[in-house]
Amino acid sequence: EQARQIERLHTKAMTDELTNLYNRGGWEHFIQLEEERSQRYGDLSAVYVIDLDGLKEVNDTQGHAAGDELIQRAAAALQQIARQNDIVARLGGDEFAILSIAIKHEGAAALFKRIEQALKEVQVSASIG
Repeated sequence: EQARQIERLHTKAMTDELTNLYNRGGWEHFIQLEEERSQRYGDLSAVYVIDLDGLKEVNDTQGHAAGDELIQRAAAALQQIARQNDIVARLGGDEFAILSIAIKHEGAAALFKRIEQALKEVQVSASIG
């Protein structure tokens, strides 16, 4: 029972409450693991950093509840298009990230397009790098 409780606390500490994605701490944990794994096996990984456009304006004009809804829609869209072994995180505010593990160049380009399309479908524009 104590081990399960510790695991629940660990998971909660690595999870963003608003989106249920990994938070910055969870992201940093997986980035470190992926660095070690990719050095060992020589696989390529891709990292996408996504900044939502206009969140401050939404918060200022429509209220923080509307801003939270925008963040949740974007989070759900990103989670839906990510591969099963990808790590999707909310780094804070309007900033998200996806770590695509063991991906080839063509797959990385395709995921970039899926990110753009998914955010467009939930009517969110973003800067992706």
